[in-house]
Amino acid sequence: MNSLWRPLTYRALLTFRCHLRRELSISSNKDEILQECSIQKRNENEKLIEEKKRTERSSSSVDDGKQDLIRTLIQNDSKSFQRKIRIKSEKKATIRQPKVEIQQPPTKDHSESFAALGDPDTFGTLSDMIGPIASSSQEYPEEESDDELDRPYLRLSKVDRKHIPTWYAFKMKKLAERGQYRDALDMFYNVMMEQDRVEPDEYCYRVAISICATIGDAKQAWKLFNEMKERGYTDLTQPFMHKVVTSLFEAFGKSVEREKSLYRATQFRRSLKEKGFSPNLFTYNSMMMAFARQGDYVTPFEIADEMLAAGLAPNEQSYAALLMAAAANVDSGFAMAVRVWQKLRRDRLKVGLHHYNLLLRAVRDCSIGPPDVAEKVLLGEEPQPQRTLAPLSLGPDVELIPSPESVPAARKVPASLIPTSAPDRLAYLGGIHGLLNEMKRCSLTPDTKTLSILVRCLGSSQEMENALVQLAIDRNYPLDTDFFNQLISRRNRRKDFLGAALAYDQLKERQLKPNMMTFGVVAMGCTTRQQGRLLLDEMTQLDIDANVQVLGALLPGKQTTSVSLLEGHLHLHGTNEHRTQCEDSRLH
Repeated sequence: MNSLWRPLTYRALLTFRCHLRRELSISSNKDEILQECSIQKRNENEKLIEEKKRTERSSSSVDDGKQDLIRTLIQNDSKSFQRKIRIKSEKKATIRQPKVEIQQPPTKDHSESFAALGDPDTFGTLSDMIGPIASSSQEYPEEESDDELDRPYLRLSKVDRKHIPTWYAFKMKKLAERGQYRDALDMFYNVMMEQDRVEPDEYCYRVAISICATIGDAKQAWKLFNEMKERGYTDLTQPFMHKVVTSLFEAFGKSVEREKSLYRATQFRRSLKEKGFSPNLFTYNSMMMAFARQGDYVTPFEIADEMLAAGLAPNEQSYAALLMAAAANVDSGFAMAVRVWQKLRRDRLKVGLHHYNLLLRAVRDCSIGPPDVAEKVLLGEEPQPQRTLAPLSLGPDVELIPSPESVPAARKVPASLIPTSAPDRLAYLGGIHGLLNEMKRCSLTPDTKTLSILVRCLGSSQEMENALVQLAIDRNYPLDTDFFNQLISRRNRRKDFLGAALAYDQLKERQLKPNMMTFGVVAMGCTTRQQGRLLLDEMTQLDIDANVQVLGALLPGKQTTSVSLLEGHLHLHGTNEHRTQCEDSRLH
């Protein structure tokens, strides 16, 4: 047993020893690996700390550089202001050359100085012999340009500012959507450019010009466009220039300064043609509408010819601009409007309510032109080729214009059938019922503007006025106070006082509230003292004070009863000014 145990014990000890050595080596390797990982992690942390410190140092240096730059700009501005004042004062006086004074050398014995010249260790003793040269204390001022003197505190820039330019453009659009147009322009000039010193881009200018076009401020829109040219944003090849040009012509059309707007629009259109600008359909429509609104009835048709030559088909807005141009021609606008209407219906475009309103304006205000032109329009013939009207003369319209088959074989219209008045021109288009039925067929309901224009095309016929009112009531057309005011005024002017009173009763039956204009036109029909008293009492019940127009309408020169009535009313309710006017009218 002992002989067997010993070898086993020795072999087990060797095995245990080997295992122990292996475990020790593995543990030592683990310690080394962990130590290396900790060292690498420590190095990485140190590198991150150093990079963070470096970035902080660079940012602090940049901030210090910005502060130094701002401090330098402030110092330079103060110095430039002082130099500007000094330069202005010195420009008034003559500039004199500075004098150079040479001091006399001192009187002393120079034998030692000349003797020292041979000494190699002595250098620069000549100044002791001659003496110092005194330089002039006067200095020439540095010339500065006007740009440097007038330079703002901080130049305009698109970067390194409080906001980017697009942010201000969105703010301007939101203000414009709420109707705050002047605040939007104030945002452009005062906030963006003056306070924040942000340089506007082309989008900001486009938004600002469109706002000016909305309110009809052509002068400001033209100023903004010139600023765009100075900043190099007016490249006509860019797509956004079509919107800018469209907005400019829209501003010209809505401006109240007719002559200046027409001149600017004409010059701008000429310059665009010289530069080879190719307008799109919306730009052409804006051009035509601008000239038509300002009363130029020739240029819109020229632009229509150019548009057709460019291969662009006119749309509904194009025909609206041409109808407006025709309505501006008092001499022969009705014939032009008829030809435009024929072309509009032949192209099968959607007719809107504004087209009918413009056509009725031509019926109300314009004549049909010379007899030869009138005959060709009535017969549905194509007129002689004209440069401004040829593309629009493509035949009659079967809906509202009589067809050529209904004309006699002689094809000559008698002079008695040529429409010379507004009722005749309206009858040529089908009369009240024909026109309103045509609008109904187009699914259109006339508004108060349509009915107000239509009632002025009826002439002095009370029957037609009653038919229009009855038709409007039956079809539930909107009849407002202004419509009845116009109807009462027309009847009182032709001495139809009973008809005016009936129209006033209809206004009250429809429960419409009368305004100051209503009492002014009703006062025109008051012929007795009782009628005037009733009118003034009604105004008092509605808490409306009679103005000069109402009192003037109640003051016929030969009726002393009305004068005494108004004296009593003014004594109770009137002012000193009204009393004075009443006394003056009584004396006269």
